[in-house]
Amino acid sequence: MKKFTAALGLLAVGLSLQANGSYSIVEDKNSTFYVPHSDFTDCTIHIRSNITDSLFMAYERIEGNVPSGWGANLCDNAVCYGDLHSTANMAPFKAPAEAFLKITVNPMGIAGTAVVKYAVWDLNNPNQRDTLTFNIVVFWGASADQAAKALSGMIGPNPFTNTLQVSNAGLEAADYSIYDAMGRQVLNFRMEASEIRTLPLEALPRGVYILRRGAAAVRVIKD
Repeated sequence: MKKFTAALGLLAVGLSLQANGSYSIVEDKNSTFYVPHSDFTDCTIHIRSNITDSLFMAYERIEGNVPSGWGANLCDNAVCYGDLHSTANMAPFKAPAEAFLKITVNPMGIAGTAVVKYAVWDLNNPNQRDTLTFNIVVFWGASADQAAKALSGMIGPNPFTNTLQVSNAGLEAADYSIYDAMGRQVLNFRMEASEIRTLPLEALPRGVYILRRGAAAVRVIKD
């Protein structure tokens, strides 16, 4: 079984947990996982206790869009369920121990994108609440290759320096996203039908990024 855990968020002041009172979200709360087209893969977001007493956490699914034909189930730090379980209390835990929500997927060779969201909160302080978003992306087969080639022809220049032009010419309105090499979303935007837009990306560090439109993705490089 392969295991994918989202990378830690890199803040301007250095590597830091997303602290929020009695607990911290270890990875990015909005995490993207690129997984193989077959085989079982674990997509995990951890929760760390910031207190010395036992921490009592609960969760509730608020969105669960998974492509038809995929296998997907949820585990917490106490129980593994046979599906994307709707709501439960986690087993109590103390620092330095961590709790987690883990979605295990098997795409069964089917390309697509799943978006699953869980609200988590401290039972002793229900106002302290976060949303964990699992963006799970699978590319596979000729259709995915063709979509990537088409998307590649809609952007330029690549590599780019400060700006990147994206063309949605001849296409319906769609959402686009850019991810860094660690799988973190750095930009999300919507383009209307046939729109052409120049993205100002001076603030992005040099490196490799992934531009995604629906199930299609292409690598772009900032020099």
